[in-house]
Amino acid sequence: MFKSMLFRPFSGQLLARSFGTSPVTQFQASLVTLKTQTQYKQLLKKEKEIYKKIKQDIAKVEAKLKTQKKKEKLKEQTAKDKLKHKKLLDKAFKSYSRLSGMNVFVKEFISQGKGPLSEASKNWSYLTEGEKESYNEKANDYNEAQLQIYKPKPKGIASGVSAFVKENYVYDGRPSTEIIKDLSAAFKNLPPSEKSKYLASEEDKKKHQEDLKQWKLERVDLYNKEHGTNLTLDFGK
Repeated sequence: MFKSMLFRPFSGQLLARSFGTSPVTQFQASLVTLKTQTQYKQLLKKEKEIYKKIKQDIAKVEAKLKTQKKKEKLKEQTAKDKLKHKKLLDKAFKSYSRLSGMNVFVKEFISQGKGPLSEASKNWSYLTEGEKESYNEKANDYNEAQLQIYKPKPKGIASGVSAFVKENYVYDGRPSTEIIKDLSAAFKNLPPSEKSKYLASEEDKKKHQEDLKQWKLERVDLYNKEHGTNLTLDFGK
């Protein structure tokens, strides 16, 4: 009997009992495992692509913020440079301040080492009228020479109403403000043909603009020579 059992083919049930799981079941389980692994790999790949895109989007945002920050910094610096340029132009266009006789005396007093400013001012009061006049003449000569270099700014073109008031102003005992007010009203009521006589021509306006620009260029050139700068009339040029 033992021999017959020994050589009897194993049935499926016996094989299942021997190994715990049938080959078919094991194969099916392997397919499920393989399918799960494939899905996992696909999911992992998809997540990597999403992560990569997120990184790219973050990099774009960071680059944009960096560029914006640079632009804001450049804008801020440009504003500072413009303000600095304007201040330098204001200095270059500043009207020449005339010296007085006392200014000349004080300058000489201090430069000759005779004493401080307080002593110079005190000694000025001790001078005779003739001595003071001598310094006044020196100051006038100096001022005239400087005004040849630092020429006054060209006067602006008078408006039509200003020209009318200047031509027709007559003091009649009233406050000047009232007289000017009445003349301004009279100018306003003039017919166009009469009013045009007091208005500056286009040729006069053009000439004034050219004269003003030339004056500014000369002043900028003088300022550069005195201060060793490269100031220009127009910012950034």
